[in-house]
Amino acid sequence: MKDYKWNTVFKPLIERYKPKNFCEIGCHEGLTLKSLTHMVKELGYKIEYTGYDAFELADRPTFEYPQNPITGEMEHNGKESASYEIIKERCDKYVKNELLESYDLIKGWTHDTLIGPLTFDMVYIDGGHSYTTVKWDYEQVKNSKVIIFDDTYPVKFPGVAKFIDELRSLGTNITELIEKNDSGKIVMQCAIIINEQEIK
Repeated sequence: MKDYKWNTVFKPLIERYKPKNFCEIGCHEGLTLKSLTHMVKELGYKIEYTGYDAFELADRPTFEYPQNPITGEMEHNGKESASYEIIKERCDKYVKNELLESYDLIKGWTHDTLIGPLTFDMVYIDGGHSYTTVKWDYEQVKNSKVIIFDDTYPVKFPGVAKFIDELRSLGTNITELIEKNDSGKIVMQCAIIINEQEIK
């Protein structure tokens, strides 16, 4: 994970809310998990991790966007297909080295595999980037304490941006964080929802 995203988004939220369980929708090969496990170790505890990803099902041999076979939409994300075995090996290693309490990896398209209502201390939504998929993913975990959306800028990820605008129009309290490089180009744009009523 890029340092600016970790330092601007994740680190302050983890330090404040100290999530005991973490759900990542679009876990790819576990780079977010790598940073997460080392940070919670510094805070003195281990985390339970749940990761959802299409993994090898999101086939993109020519690096075109993979098509979701359930919705028919193209999932506009910028990653190649991930390997289930790579992140499983990483998770096994973290459990063995006592960096991770437990884990559950779920392979498949989230319209099939992510069925709520589910509640987590923290959720990172970074899977399929179409409007339909982002909306589905959010609806399944919307009662979680902290929800982070990646890639909310409209030029590259219009489906995500459209859904964030929709939530805002419905009165959802959303904080958006934007990071630009020295030339003014946006290099990170995330949205955060804090469900205060879920935080004791």
